[in-house]
Amino acid sequence: MKNVVGDGQKGVAEDNEREEMIFGTEPGETTD
Repeated sequence: MKNVVGDGQKGVAEDNEREEMIFGTEPGETTD
């Protein structure tokens, strides 16, 4: 299960980076 959780966290981090690139959000300009 540890591997699954780790992969999930990595996936979320990668998705966040992609969203920042797509929407062009600057640091401190977070939108939930």
